Amino acid sequence: MAIHATTAANSLHYIFHASGDDLTRRLALLQAVGWQPLYRDRLKASNPVEIDAMKHDDAVSHGDEAVGEIFTTINQDRAQAAAKTMAYLAGADRPSTFSTPLAG
Repeated sequence: MAIHATTAANSLHYIFHASGDDLTRRLALLQAVGWQPLYRDRLKASNPVEIDAMKHDDAVSHGDEAVGEIFTTINQDRAQAAAKTMAYLAGADRPSTFSTPLAG
C-alpha cells in the first residue's frame, strides 16, 4: 500500500505543477493531503492480505481453462481467485496468457 500512496502523491504533484489553473492546483493539493490517511489506515487493517503467505490449491486446471476459471472466480471470491492465479503461475503454464500484445 505504501507504493500506492507514493504514486498517488507523485501524480497529484505532477498535476499541481502542470496546471495553470489555481483552483485545480489547490484541489490537487487537497486531494494529496486527503488521501494519505486513507492509505495509512489501510496499512493498519486488522486482517491484512499477504500475498506471499497465501495458500493455493495445486490441483488447478491448465492453459486457457485455468485462466477462464480465474476470471470467473474474481466476481465471486477475490481471495480464491488470487490463490488460483498463484497456483497457475507456480505451475508449468506461462503467465503470458494474462497479457495482451501491444498494438504496433
